[in-house]
Amino acid sequence: MIIRKFSEIDFFQGYEGSKIKQYFGKDDSLEYSLAYLELLPNKKTRNHKLESNETYFIISGTACIHIAGKSYVLQVNDSVIVPKNTPQFIENIADENLRFLCIVTPPWSQDKETFLD
Repeated sequence: MIIRKFSEIDFFQGYEGSKIKQYFGKDDSLEYSLAYLELLPNKKTRNHKLESNETYFIISGTACIHIAGKSYVLQVNDSVIVPKNTPQFIENIADENLRFLCIVTPPWSQDKETFLD
């Protein structure tokens, strides 16, 4: 069993411009990784693609996710799966911080992420 408490995990700056708390990752010998992310109003992550499937779950705020050139609005409790190797980025379109969970299967790894901008 592994327990990770929000208050005990430090934020780090994401390569794509967000603040991240990594709950579980490849070092935990799991088949997925789980991260909590925050994005300030009117900010967006970098356009990127992963060699893994990526699932977003919106905790608070309103997002516009751009997947393979199409845009979709996501609100609280909405979720989306982005297939592996698909160009994507997420944008905060509200006046409050966007908070969301990101599940990556197989686990996220920096060497499996490609930035497109």
